[in-house]
Amino acid sequence: MLPEPDRHRPIATPLLPCLPPADRAPTPSVSQRLRVLVVMGADGTGGNRLRRLLRALGRRAWSMRLDIEIVCGRNERLLRTLGHDVDQGGFGLHLKVIGFATDLPHRMARADICLLRASPLVMTEVAAAGVPTLAFDWHAHEAANARLLESWGCGRASKSVHRVVDTLEEWVLAEG
Repeated sequence: MLPEPDRHRPIATPLLPCLPPADRAPTPSVSQRLRVLVVMGADGTGGNRLRRLLRALGRRAWSMRLDIEIVCGRNERLLRTLGHDVDQGGFGLHLKVIGFATDLPHRMARADICLLRASPLVMTEVAAAGVPTLAFDWHAHEAANARLLESWGCGRASKSVHRVVDTLEEWVLAEG
């Protein structure tokens, strides 16, 4: 039974049950490559950080085990920029870049790992899907979302490209 609420203080209750990444059973694709879904906010503010992250990933030997799909939403500029990058060699990664997707929950459910900006809607959707998540960018007003991701046990958050890549490496190598 929940305690009687204090009119001036909210009661913290767990919202979404999630398995920590280490407890999640691996579900590699048929090709034995891990499916990474990157979901960018419509405003595309994380585009520069994403490009730095992709360059850092491309320098890691284990990155060849990743199939990375990037959903740019309605941000045409980000779609063109990343599409051009892919056409020029794709950072040495297996990348697929798409625009707006109407089936994002389905794509999340198929993913082994999600990378995203800690926007509330997308973060809640991916937490509900139970997919290990790395938040790599957020606006100041979204910082609490990044903290929630970790407190829910659904993933990790860092604006440090190197920490995100190191965490991704830890998860990829743990998947076998």
